[in-house]
Amino acid sequence: MKQFLAFVRNEFYHISRDKRTILILLGMPIVQIIIFGFAITTEVKNVRVAVFDPSKDEVTQKIIDKIDANEYMNVITRIDNPQDIQTTFKEGKADIVAMGRAHIADPELVNKTLRGETDNIRPCLRCNVCGEKPRDFFPVRCAVNPSAGRETEYRYTPRPEKKKRVVVIGGGPAGMEAAITASSRGHKVVLYEERDELGGALRMAASPAFKSDMKRFMEWMIRKTINSGAQIRLGIRAGKDAIKDDKPDVLIVAIGAEPLIPDIPGAKGPNVVWAGDVDTGQAATGETILVAGAGLTGCETALMLSRQGKKVTIVDILPETDIVKDATMVVRTALLGMLHENNVQLVNEVRLDAITRKGARVTDRAGNSAEMHADTIILSLGVRPLRERVEEFRGLAKELHIIGDCARPRNLMSAIHEAFNITAEM
Repeated sequence: MKQFLAFVRNEFYHISRDKRTILILLGMPIVQIIIFGFAITTEVKNVRVAVFDPSKDEVTQKIIDKIDANEYMNVITRIDNPQDIQTTFKEGKADIVAMGRAHIADPELVNKTLRGETDNIRPCLRCNVCGEKPRDFFPVRCAVNPSAGRETEYRYTPRPEKKKRVVVIGGGPAGMEAAITASSRGHKVVLYEERDELGGALRMAASPAFKSDMKRFMEWMIRKTINSGAQIRLGIRAGKDAIKDDKPDVLIVAIGAEPLIPDIPGAKGPNVVWAGDVDTGQAATGETILVAGAGLTGCETALMLSRQGKKVTIVDILPETDIVKDATMVVRTALLGMLHENNVQLVNEVRLDAITRKGARVTDRAGNSAEMHADTIILSLGVRPLRERVEEFRGLAKELHIIGDCARPRNLMSAIHEAFNITAEM
């Protein structure tokens, strides 16, 4: 890998010495082009710039065929890790690779690669939060890097005046980020997770085969937590007595949320499952499926099942213009397109009234009821905070913080940023 990086640096030097120019294309249109698999090229003084998806080999080859032997080929693409760079060079698809979002997720990407610390590189989710925040006149932010756009504040996280004993309850994204940041500042951290493994809701989010970016990020975050210096207690449901024995100065509760089950007839029937259990393989489905809820989770579950050859319908009370609004615009557009390509039927502006043995009964805005046949009903109607259990922890430490979905169900970015903000200033 060092040889390839050196090669890239030499090529950049050679280009500048010959007064050649590399044009780097950035912005929303490029992201859209990448997602939909198109490619564009432009020439600037013997340097060819291409934007493409390397997974679409036929597109890549067409670009390469047009490159003259005396030209350099610069690539701006979905490549975001050193392993893919190496493969791209070996296969002769590029001379230079330019990365944008990956450097926002981890500005030390190149330096870590040179030091042989590739496992320590924070993966980019390619969610495009970094691109859409400025579009909406907000500062640059990153879902997985809470200090991005805040470098003047958090370039170096200061050591605390007093080291504290910190107990974190919950090993999901919020709990892991809290443990990582608090430990990095010198606090003594104990993390409880009642399951036998870390990950929490990330395990559900990373389950579909097309969520490889999320899986890489989850694996990275688990490694960071294990290597953070925090004492990790898996398979233990934290109780009052155990916490009192730890004598924490700070107690951080990040126990997550539970599925929201509607109070309608048949909601607990044998043909009803939760989307999270389907995603993680804990629940089986029939061949004809109805997904209740057209948020990000419901739509991703529907896409996963449709790619398995199953007939899937999604129902939601919202109009189509308002579904999947918990995703960025780029992700939403791509996801809706893939649902269409995989023949997933969307039925909007209907209310789920009841679940029967044969399927579900829905009612539209005009009051018309209809029976929709399905072998399996998948509920994806959101989650509710575990507030009752949160109350058990009050009074066990001088300083109590409730973070993540157990405070208010949101998204991965909110969980990570909230945990970082609290522990960075603690």
